[in-house]
Amino acid sequence: GNSSGNQVTPYHITTLSSIVAVAARDTHSLALTSDGRVFGWGGNAARQLGLGHNIDQLLPVEIPGLSNIVAIAAGDSNSFGVGNTGQLYGWGSNGNSRLSLPSTVTFQSTPVVLSLTDVVAVAPGFAFTLALTKDGSVFAWGASGSGQVGQFYATVVQPTQIAGLHAI
Repeated sequence: GNSSGNQVTPYHITTLSSIVAVAARDTHSLALTSDGRVFGWGGNAARQLGLGHNIDQLLPVEIPGLSNIVAIAAGDSNSFGVGNTGQLYGWGSNGNSRLSLPSTVTFQSTPVVLSLTDVVAVAPGFAFTLALTKDGSVFAWGASGSGQVGQFYATVVQPTQIAGLHAI
């Protein structure tokens, strides 16, 4: 809410109400309302606000195409939403296949349903993503320079179950 630089005191965003969850990372923020809508604001160079363009937003804007969302997560340059029936939505940077989209997709400027189903939680890391499904399985995809997606020095495009992590 401050166009002149860093906000050094808390700023009350009065345009939002009934917020049940927030998520923030590097340059952008997300808020989830009690009725399943998602709002985003801040940096948008990687289309991480899901608005169909790359213009930064000073105030919260509702992200179109999302409804009945029950969980949100902000990655370093992408965002995720989990729908009430377990569908996983992703948007923003697909660098290192962190959205599990084909490598020909650099940026996803609006939310799309990703291939993994029955998702209850998602946790984006730096250039990779983890997701927990309702049966307790953990899946990973994206860059794996240190083995964070279950393989060393590989880019994993499709969600791949992490061996040994089930019934979590």
